[in-house]
Amino acid sequence: MWAEPGDLPVQALANTQVVDLPPQDEFTEHLTGFGASRDLAVIAPHGGLIEEHTNAQADLVLSGLSGARIKHLGGAKCWVCKGFRPGGGAAERWHVTSTDISEHSFPKLKAIMSAFTYAVSFHGFRSGGEGEGGIPPGTEVWIGGRASGNNTKGKCRAEELRLLQELIQAALRETPDDPRVRIAPRAATWEAVARGTS
Repeated sequence: MWAEPGDLPVQALANTQVVDLPPQDEFTEHLTGFGASRDLAVIAPHGGLIEEHTNAQADLVLSGLSGARIKHLGGAKCWVCKGFRPGGGAAERWHVTSTDISEHSFPKLKAIMSAFTYAVSFHGFRSGGEGEGGIPPGTEVWIGGRASGNNTKGKCRAEELRLLQELIQAALRETPDDPRVRIAPRAATWEAVARGTS
């Protein structure tokens, strides 16, 4: 929209954020999304250099779904935190364990604390040696959550997890390595699953 002479007063919003500087020793919280309904929550509490690439994975899910026009997907929110520390040590400096994350400490997380139909959380953990490209040896994918019974459409959540497990396994078998895809025990905390490093 252009302002012509005589259109005064004109209101403008200036973005003063500098976007071309590398991240400093900082921890930031971000909330993005689309649509008004609460169908999907995507979170990555350990992004930036804490558990590298997890915030990019969460952002990729949101951006991929935002234009996909999926039936019954009327809205999704993505909450990520990013921690950086030049010279290394971001995980030691900024890692908040999954069990200690609370909406009382994260104002943007508080904005999405009501119920969503589905949720996905991205975490990373060490499992041994480094691989050469592809999926590192020993990689495991854990799916699960604490919800039980049936979803809002009457489908059994345990059956949904089993079907999701099969879909992920089928997609990953197209890669040279075949990581394990496991359903986490309902009572397991992600701290135990990730051996205390998520």
